[in-house]
Amino acid sequence: LQRWTYAGGKQWKGLISRREIEREVCEWGQK
Repeated sequence: LQRWTYAGGKQWKGLISRREIEREVCEWGQK
């Protein structure tokens, strides 16, 4: 999974599914 193109922004490409986004956000929130 690629990192967000812009940190804190919603500029992810359509390659990321909703599940992957939620998963990333979960890990992101723990940092």
